[in-house]
Amino acid sequence: MDVERIEPMNSGTTLKTGLGQARAGTGVAPANGVMPRKLRLPGSGNPNRSEISDDCVCTALRMLSRYASNRLDRVLAGHGLTLTEFQLMLTLWEEGPARVHALARRLRLDPAPTGRALARLEERGVVSRPQRWRFSQWVLEPAGAIHLVLLEPIWHEVDETLRSDFGPELVAALLRTVNRLPAWAPRQARGWFD
Repeated sequence: MDVERIEPMNSGTTLKTGLGQARAGTGVAPANGVMPRKLRLPGSGNPNRSEISDDCVCTALRMLSRYASNRLDRVLAGHGLTLTEFQLMLTLWEEGPARVHALARRLRLDPAPTGRALARLEERGVVSRPQRWRFSQWVLEPAGAIHLVLLEPIWHEVDETLRSDFGPELVAALLRTVNRLPAWAPRQARGWFD
C-alpha cells in the first residue's frame, strides 16, 4: 500500500490530502483514500460499540503476558534469574536431563536463545552438561534445585493470585490453548538436528 506520512493532529480531526482523508492520530494516509479496518489497542475503546471486537489480539496477549509475569519477573530478578531461565530450571527439575532442542520445543522457544540462557545458568553453576559437546544433555545441579525450593512458594502464590484475578473459565481456556500450541519448528532451509 502506498502511503504518505502526515503530522499527528488533535483527536477527531480529519485531514484531506491529495490521497484521500485520514483520521487524526493515525499518522498515515492510504494511497487510495480508503481507510482499512482499524485495529484498536485493547481497553482503548467502547466494548458496547460492536459485537465483534476490533481490538488487536496480539497486543492483548502481550499485555496479558506482561500483567501476568510482572510480579514473578521482579521476584526472579532478585535471584538473578529471568523468567525463561526459571522455566528452563523447572523443566529440568520436573522432567530430568534434556538437550537444548527438546527444552526449546517443550517451552515453545527458539533453540538459539535457549542455548544462551542455559550457558548463563551454567556460568552460575545451577545447570551443567556432563559431556561438553553440542548435543549434550543439560542437568539441574543441586544449587539450581535449592533456588527452585526457595522460589516455589512465591511461584505458587503468584499463580494462585492470577487464577483468582482471571477466574476459572479463563484459566481453563488459557491452559487448553497453550496445550494445543505446536512446538517450535525450525526455520525453512536452516534446519537443526537433535
